[in-house]
Amino acid sequence: MNRFFRSALFPLVVIVLLVWLASQTLIPHGKSAAKETFSDFITAAKQGQVSNVEFNPSKRSITYLNNQDKKATVHYPADQSIPQITDILQSRNVKYDSKGTG
Repeated sequence: MNRFFRSALFPLVVIVLLVWLASQTLIPHGKSAAKETFSDFITAAKQGQVSNVEFNPSKRSITYLNNQDKKATVHYPADQSIPQITDILQSRNVKYDSKGTG
């Protein structure tokens, strides 16, 4: 009986160790940069710190380059907010585009 536990324990420990190592390396743990908010996007757009904006209506998201040339994505609250956003972008001569709804 003791021999059975000893022979089965080593592979079990190896499997647990491999699963833990894979989870630590493959699964992101959210230690990246701070998340951008919709109000951060509006403020940056009003200050002219936004470029190359792309709307995605099916996900209700906006992807853009911020002032550090890093890509960021935010979600807008309602489709009715798009005209106000485009007015801000047009006043700052920011290029913007939209993906299809499908």
